[in-house]
Amino acid sequence: MFTLEVKFGFFTFNLYLIRLLIFFKTGLDQLERDLLEVNSNKDALKKNFLELIELRHILLKAGNFFEEVNMNNNCHQSSFFVYQRFSSEKNSSNSIFCHHLLF
Repeated sequence: MFTLEVKFGFFTFNLYLIRLLIFFKTGLDQLERDLLEVNSNKDALKKNFLELIELRHILLKAGNFFEEVNMNNNCHQSSFFVYQRFSSEKNSSNSIFCHHLLF
């Protein structure tokens, strides 16, 4: 291995080691920037994940609400059909009125 030493007063500098230290310092700086970027990406992903969890929860609640409303409508519609059938025997105009309520 080739080394070059420079004397400056009482100090002796090994230029190969200085060059190696600069190389490692540059690499370390790049790794630090990459780590900061990874951390910021992790924070952004965590925020997005929590927002998606919240949205999923809201959609599940909304789905349950609409299912409940749909079940109630089905109960009301079946009672209207029963009313329509009984009223058609008595009066045909009531039957038409109830039929229009369904649609």
